[in-house]
Amino acid sequence: MAQIIAMPKLGFDMAEGTLVRWVIGEGESIAKGAVLAEIETDKATVEVESTYDGIVARHLVKQGDIVPVNTPIAVIGAPGEAIDERSLPGVSAGEAVPAQAEPSAAGPTEAGGTAPQAAQPAEAGGHLPVGVRISPIARRMAQEHNLDLRLVKGSVPL
Repeated sequence: MAQIIAMPKLGFDMAEGTLVRWVIGEGESIAKGAVLAEIETDKATVEVESTYDGIVARHLVKQGDIVPVNTPIAVIGAPGEAIDERSLPGVSAGEAVPAQAEPSAAGPTEAGGTAPQAAQPAEAGGHLPVGVRISPIARRMAQEHNLDLRLVKGSVPL
């Protein structure tokens, strides 16, 4: 029987989290306790473990999506099991994302405009120069204010 993995509440005051990365892709097997995804909160990035054994049948949210606590994020089923997502509790058919969905790197540039500076590092995987570290909340604030983190000079020596 298919099982639902929901966005966990990782802290007392957590209302939502950002799904940073899927560690296990659709169609791959997963064991109970294995890392399924990475979730970013205001304070930290945390690995989410699977509570079931089986095959990851479907990712219900895309990487980079902000997801409220207790919202279904993935479906895990038995090998070869046909899953009717409409019959699963808490999952609507429109919620599921295409299997190969990735965040679009083109964004506003398709309309002839230019992408904001801050969007480029995040869409390229958020890679900063080696040795540069930034907290999740600082990364989110920089993104909200369209700041390119590669151009910001830190106040603390490395």
